[in-house]
Amino acid sequence: MSEIYAVKDALDRIRSIEHMSNASLISKGGMFVMGDVPDNIHRDVFSAMCAIAQVAGQTITSEIEERLDRIKILMDDSVLILIGVSPKYILAMIVNQKIDEEMLEQEVRSLINNIENIM
Repeated sequence: MSEIYAVKDALDRIRSIEHMSNASLISKGGMFVMGDVPDNIHRDVFSAMCAIAQVAGQTITSEIEERLDRIKILMDDSVLILIGVSPKYILAMIVNQKIDEEMLEQEVRSLINNIENIM
């Protein structure tokens, strides 16, 4: 049970980053695990669409013999960022476009490593 609290704590720390709107952990099969999603969408729909985008990105990069680092979907004011956490999980984050991506990378990578070690 302490593993669940450790993952929840890592997600809470990610959600507390300036310009972060939402952060959730999703299985690559499309199931919502924990976190939060935008208010105007059902979490199961959001999770399924994020998983589909992640798998599509992995397929494309595999075909061109590259490694997938992350997927970014640019919107009017926000960016959806999908990062693989482990072979089974994805971190989905919605951030304001004003976010400093280098700072986000530094803060999130260590927390992702924590989640990956737990899961």
